[in-house]
Amino acid sequence: MSATSTKLPKLERLLLDGDINAELEPLLRAVGFRTTWARHVDVDIRNDTAIVRWARRHRHILLCHDKHKDRKTNQYLYPEIYHRGGKVIRIGGDSSQDPVTALGKLLVHREEWHAFFAQHDGIVTVHRTEVRLEDASELYTHVQKQMPLTKDPAGTLRKRKAPRERGRKRPKVVPAGARLV
Repeated sequence: MSATSTKLPKLERLLLDGDINAELEPLLRAVGFRTTWARHVDVDIRNDTAIVRWARRHRHILLCHDKHKDRKTNQYLYPEIYHRGGKVIRIGGDSSQDPVTALGKLLVHREEWHAFFAQHDGIVTVHRTEVRLEDASELYTHVQKQMPLTKDPAGTLRKRKAPRERGRKRPKVVPAGARLV
């Protein structure tokens, strides 16, 4: 008798951000996901916008734990996803959680995020009991509420007044008769 092995279907391509627990990758591969680490490709891993661009060009979904609460990140990442596209799955919790729990969150909600990404670009956050789906227009609206963006964000910054220098004092002028010679 020959043992026949059944192969799992090839699932989505995932680009793993640096904050993903390394123990999660073999679990993802075992269930059929094709994975690549962001630190192994030609991208600045400190820049989430650059990572999303790489993922979009290479037809990957970015998998991360980032909450993207940093205002500067939002101002560049969300418009990038809105104008050019991109798909991000954020696993709720941090990278110290059990990798099996992180995998479970991803798999339990796969039907929901898979259907969402078939129609939209955006960010999906998976938790134990719920999934949060935010399409690109919702994300972009969130950024516009924080600070209205112009076509040239640098132009907006140029219009701002420079902060006053503090702590810098003019040197005192000593009267000519008071100088020691």
